[in-house]
Amino acid sequence: MIITCPNCSSRYHVDGSAFAPEGRKVRCANCSHRWLAKPPADAPTVVAEEPAPSFRRTRAAAESTSAKLTEPSRSGKGWIGASFGGMLVVLLLLSAIVGRNEIASALPASIPVFRTLGMPLDVELGLEFVDVKSDWQVEGGATVLVVEGQIVNLSRSSREIPKVRLAILDAKGDELQYELLAPQVAEIEAGTQAPFTGRLINPTDKGQNFRLSFELNS
Repeated sequence: MIITCPNCSSRYHVDGSAFAPEGRKVRCANCSHRWLAKPPADAPTVVAEEPAPSFRRTRAAAESTSAKLTEPSRSGKGWIGASFGGMLVVLLLLSAIVGRNEIASALPASIPVFRTLGMPLDVELGLEFVDVKSDWQVEGGATVLVVEGQIVNLSRSSREIPKVRLAILDAKGDELQYELLAPQVAEIEAGTQAPFTGRLINPTDKGQNFRLSFELNS
């Protein structure tokens, strides 16, 4: 049905079935005038519905809904994901602690890290020097000790080759002088060998022997 505001003559299409026989109070959206509007005589009788919400009420409801939508989720799935991530970190740390000897053997560069953390190591690199030969040479007036040989990987996996320590020893086997030398290759496959050549310029004349070893502290 159509109702007309008696104050400003604004017309509105409304559902006549929503009006009780005795009529209902309505308010003009244009001039805010209130009056008693009655349905046609043949309109069905129904329970009157609540007045339409004002702009302020509608806006407040929208803001409340927005706040609920933006609230951080605390679902069970999020908690499970966080717990799984924490467990994974713990397992990785435990594997590094329990299997540190294996890690240090395969990656000698990690040895100083474990030692800095105070973790004892029992490292077996699985690397050995074979066919070692030495020679004395003179280059530009300087005496040079040249040591050559092969590095063999006796382990079952590839190994990084750490720096080689070429040390000059006295008659008692005590170290008098040393030089840290980089190997020709950084990694060696299981069951293979790689050549090695080391040079020490102007070694001490008190030396009686030399020793090759792998430097695990650098």
